[in-house]
Amino acid sequence: MMKSRARLLKIDYVKNRIAFDLEWNSKDHFDRDLTAFRAFFDYGRVSVGVLVTRDTSLVPLKAGRSGGCPVLAFGITSALRKET
Repeated sequence: MMKSRARLLKIDYVKNRIAFDLEWNSKDHFDRDLTAFRAFFDYGRVSVGVLVTRDTSLVPLKAGRSGGCPVLAFGITSALRKET
């Protein structure tokens, strides 16, 4: 028997073919979220991804890491949030 390891792709919430992910701190996770959007889109499970992050540098989106999956991204700036 041959065993293989696959990277687990997770999205915070999926409903009605809309994927939603909240990524507040880590750029590494941001890249993984886009990869997950791409995989779910490629397999026909979602039609669009929505990403909310506190990072306003949305460079990974410009790099095409979400593949053909359309992504609506919100980068929350420090002017819009109150740190406690």
